[in-house]
Amino acid sequence: MTRRVAGEVLLIPIRGNVADLASLYVLNETAALIWERIDGRAGSDEIAQSLQEVYDVPGDDAREDVADLLRSLTAAGLVHDAGGPASSEPSQ
Repeated sequence: MTRRVAGEVLLIPIRGNVADLASLYVLNETAALIWERIDGRAGSDEIAQSLQEVYDVPGDDAREDVADLLRSLTAAGLVHDAGGPASSEPSQ
């Protein structure tokens, strides 16, 4: 479950049809932009391109930020690889 509160995005995992409030995740503005673009259709390079366009950051920094967040979200069980080339297409 995702909620936007006071400019931040809150991710609340649902486990066994119950909200797991002990595992609440708070995303800053940059992480929220990445989260919103994880749809199973956009690859990590496309998500990084969005980050570059919105925040005017160098491509290498954007790709690293996307990869770091995807690793964290995957480790937390919040996203999984939807298929395709080497985890480039995560989905929520």
